[in-house]
Amino acid sequence: MKNFIIGLTVLTISSLANAVPNSWTSFDRQGYKIYKIDDNKGKSLRIFCNYASSDDLDHGVYLTINNQDYPNPSSPYPLRLVINDSIDILGFENTKSKSESKKWYTFTSAITKAKSITIYIENQLVSVIYPKNPAIVKNLTKCKSMSDRPKIGG
Repeated sequence: MKNFIIGLTVLTISSLANAVPNSWTSFDRQGYKIYKIDDNKGKSLRIFCNYASSDDLDHGVYLTINNQDYPNPSSPYPLRLVINDSIDILGFENTKSKSESKKWYTFTSAITKAKSITIYIENQLVSVIYPKNPAIVKNLTKCKSMSDRPKIGG
């Protein structure tokens, strides 16, 4: 799974190198819907929705700084997002469980209404993004957790 996500990351970075700051973009890649937004210093927040890839792969949230990925949350550098100065998302490990699914739904609902996304790594502020075009991410709320998504493989 890690190699697959790394491959998607490289493709994502190379295909969206000239992104407009604070503007969402989205595209499909290998069974994932990928939402991406950059701050005004080139840091990229990416959200991966697994809608048609392997049942063994989960959704993901990543911050990229200088070609270094910081995944959420199972890494030495846990990513934390504060949306609209009130909704604090430390992350989710695996949306196959009901408790983690609830976190996923809280996150996807909040991100579609975000006026600001404050990003921390190890509780250090690294970026604040002010999304300009929330209509791009409105369908993220339809991205079902892995426990609720219909199974792909047999």
